[in-house]
Amino acid sequence: MQSSSKSPVKLINAHTQPLLGIAFSHSDKFLASGSDDNSIGLWDVRTGECILRLTGHSEPVRKILFSLDDSFLISCSEDKTIGIFEI
Repeated sequence: MQSSSKSPVKLINAHTQPLLGIAFSHSDKFLASGSDDNSIGLWDVRTGECILRLTGHSEPVRKILFSLDDSFLISCSEDKTIGIFEI
C-alpha cells in the first residue's frame, strides 16, 4: 500500500482550550465542538464560521449530540449536568 499525504480541506480555530468532543449534524451542514473552556461552538461546515457560541456549563464539555431533526444540541459536562440547547 502506498502512503499518501493529504491536507485538511479546512482548519477551524475553534476554542482557546483543548477540544474534548465533536459532532456532525444529521444534515452534515453543521459541526459542534465542546471544549475545556466550558463552551460549545456551532460551526458552518462549508465556511468554517462560528454560528453560535453556547455557554452555561461550569466545567469542560465532554460530549455533544444533535437531535434527529438538528433543532437541539445536547451536551454533557464534567459539572455533572446535561445541557439541552435549542439551535
